[in-house]
Amino acid sequence: MSDTRASEDSKARILVIDDSRTAIALVQSVLEAAGYEVSVAMDGEAGIKKLSIAHPDLILLDISMPVIDGFETCKRIRGTKEGREIPIIFLSGLTSGADKAKAFGIGGSDYMTKPMDSTEILARVKAHLAKSVLDRRERQLNEELERRIDERTAEIRRVLEERTLLLGEINHRVMNNLQIFTALAEQQLVIALEDETKRVLHALQERANAMALVYSCMAQSGDLSSIDAAEFIAELAGMYADAKHSRIVTDLVPVRIDVTRAVAFGLIASELIVNGKDHAYKGMAGTHDIRVRLRVEGDCVELRVEDDGKGYDHAATREAGTVGLNLVQILTDQLGGTYSVQGPPGTSAWLVFRIPVPSSVDSV
Repeated sequence: MSDTRASEDSKARILVIDDSRTAIALVQSVLEAAGYEVSVAMDGEAGIKKLSIAHPDLILLDISMPVIDGFETCKRIRGTKEGREIPIIFLSGLTSGADKAKAFGIGGSDYMTKPMDSTEILARVKAHLAKSVLDRRERQLNEELERRIDERTAEIRRVLEERTLLLGEINHRVMNNLQIFTALAEQQLVIALEDETKRVLHALQERANAMALVYSCMAQSGDLSSIDAAEFIAELAGMYADAKHSRIVTDLVPVRIDVTRAVAFGLIASELIVNGKDHAYKGMAGTHDIRVRLRVEGDCVELRVEDDGKGYDHAATREAGTVGLNLVQILTDQLGGTYSVQGPPGTSAWLVFRIPVPSSVDSV
């Protein structure tokens, strides 16, 4: 039945199930006089059969009937598709609280005690028909809302899948290009004659490898939106460790770095570690440690690279214009962070890099 019909109260259809002809006559006369369409059944089984024929908007149901009583009739009606939501008002001479509780417990909507008053009958019927219309409209609105949510969710999922495929393809192409660049640098290293040329090519190769590792870690994240900086540095340390000359010891707290900062962060981490590996213990015998620590300190991500080697000559480095550390300074400025070298000259060095933690950088 449509909402329009249900809202037109006088046109609603009502099924009366009662074995008392007197009760049926009273109810039928009151309801028909008010303009309702009334169907009747003299027992529960007949009433259940009439559901699919009469299509009632409301049921008035007696409790004390032969064959099956009103309680059982109500249970069976509620078990049918057409009777699941129809308001059922019990009619009974039973007045105990237990009977009323049972009536409501099995799906009754209301309970009227016989003998019934015509004014009360009309008032109860009208109230439940109005509530039924509101309930039906609420269900329809909820169903429509769920449908729209499902459609929107499916659309978002499709867009995300397309985005993931596109980013995956971009990542694949970038990785291929970096591998080509690395291979070309490797070839040039083989044929290069001058030490300075070899040093520059080797540095470019290391930077390309670091960038490739960033994209590899990003692909492993699943959504290509960030990298786990701790995992990245651990893999980077594995790439650069040299058991004969230097060990890279890590103390890392998992921190996510978003895609807009990942490459710059990866290059900075690579430059700081390479600087310690290549220069801290240059000319010194034995195997030494480069210590790398990653933390979230206050509102910043802090990367600290320490050694106890030759120390850091600030003036000499500024004069030489060390490319690697100059690159670190440029990238740090781009990220709105700070970079400093600490420790007394000639003994040790601490290279400390810090960037603010935006909303897109979270501890894992």
